[in-house]
Amino acid sequence: MSAGLLEAVRQRLAESGAEPTPARVAAALREQGRLLGDAEVLGAADELRSELVGTGPLQALLADPRVTDVLVAGPDRVWVDRGGGLELTEVVFADAGAVRR
Repeated sequence: MSAGLLEAVRQRLAESGAEPTPARVAAALREQGRLLGDAEVLGAADELRSELVGTGPLQALLADPRVTDVLVAGPDRVWVDRGGGLELTEVVFADAGAVRR
């Protein structure tokens, strides 16, 4: 999902002041005028919800009970320690702004 679409939906949900439920996220996505199928909307809604109320791309790493440490050194430099030293992951943020959020 593009950073621009994510920011537009984030702004729309912030303006509404309502809890970002999956239905509200899907509605905000559709309001952006992008033609998305149901599966794409659900996937994007899950990603957005994770960004808005979770820990974004780090969610899966933090849910892994083997992970003891997470180090974010840049948008494409996310490391984890699972007890055997740091390992570079495939987790990627959209840009430096996404890392700061």
